[in-house]
Amino acid sequence: MLSQTEVDCVFTETADYRRLISALNFFIPEVLVEIYPEWKYRALDDLVPRKARRTGEWEAMLFGLCYLMTNQRLVPVYLRVQIQESMDRVNWFECRVGEQGPHGMLTRTNRTLEKQLMRLQGQEDQIDWAYWVTYGEKL
Repeated sequence: MLSQTEVDCVFTETADYRRLISALNFFIPEVLVEIYPEWKYRALDDLVPRKARRTGEWEAMLFGLCYLMTNQRLVPVYLRVQIQESMDRVNWFECRVGEQGPHGMLTRTNRTLEKQLMRLQGQEDQIDWAYWVTYGEKL
């Protein structure tokens, strides 16, 4: 997918793109559970990207919303990844999920999906993230 997209360009929705988005629904909780034990019993369902682009030679970012499997409510998701040149492993991964509220992670209903995407776009660094994990070494 990276090789098919120019640096600083958005990803085109292809079969590979859809497979990646689907795989992230499983990969993100596996990453989060390493630091946050409560994610052992949580799952994501249907990641809805608002922005997904190639940010470097072997790097990409994704920002959007994702449904929580338990209650079908939405939380923001921000990912950055750097893969090895051979494309067989992840060198570095940053994953941010959920907006922190006064009583835990804020969730929203899907009736406000587009409104939430618009509200949060461009605000990735201003969100008080409920969960934030970085692993690997960025080269």
